[in-house]
Order: sequence, then C-alpha cells, then structure tokens
Amino acid sequence: MKNDKFAFFIGVDVSKDKFNLAIVNNKLELLKETEFQMDIEGFNSFYDLIKKYNSSVIALESTGSYHINLLAFLVSKKKDVCLINPALIKKFAQSVTLRKTKTDKIDAVIIAKFIAKNIEHFNYFVLPESNDIIALARMKENIAQ
Repeated sequence: MKNDKFAFFIGVDVSKDKFNLAIVNNKLELLKETEFQMDIEGFNSFYDLIKKYNSSVIALESTGSYHINLLAFLVSKKKDVCLINPALIKKFAQSVTLRKTKTDKIDAVIIAKFIAKNIEHFNYFVLPESNDIIALARMKENIAQ
C-alpha cells in the first residue's frame, strides 16, 4: 500500500493510569509529545489534539487489558487505529537504536515511527470488528464495577 492516505503517524504507549503519545510526519520528524490521564477527560483532550492532524493513523501497542478503553474510544470516533504486537515494536526498537533506554515517552516515539515505516502493512494491523471492541470495553467496565 503506497502511503497516499496518511500524513501523520501517532504512536501511543499505554499504561495503567496514563498514556503517552508522539506524533511524527512522513519524514519521521517528531512534531509533538505529550501525556494524558487514562480517563474520559484524558481521552477527550487527546481527541481534541489529534483532530488538528488530519489524515493521521494512530498505533497502539497491545498491552493486555490497559489499551481496551482507549481503543474503544478511538474506534467509536471512527479514527484510523491499529493495534501492534509488542514483539514487533521491540524488534523495531532494537533495529533503530543500540540504546537500552526505555521510557513511556521513548516508546510512544518508537511506535509512531514503526507505523510510519510499516504503513504498507497497515491492513495487517487494522482491527476487524469495531463493534466487538466497544462491547469488550463495556464488559470490562461492568466487571470492574
């Protein structure tokens, strides 16, 4: 797939209480880095920010269950979003740097660069059924309550 669709690549590193994001362009230049809380206010602030970056794709690393609520939120907003296997991100990180430094901020940049460099494989990372993701997020919230 030739990249005619996306101009910006948003990498999101998710943890239990917060998530970091990094935005890079087609030249892999870092445009923005920030952090949000893992709650509806954080999700809305994140959405307000990414609305400014038309033709963007969002990549999240699969993190057990931590990513589900954010993923469901993005899918409900009809954003182009994909879920990446952490093993792929780890191998990519090893291929682009020899440093062993690992922070949430750095991970978000690596995820953004990964999807930018692998956009021709975008279809492999896209989620099949958005309704299932939203239902899963609701079920998780009900169980938690």
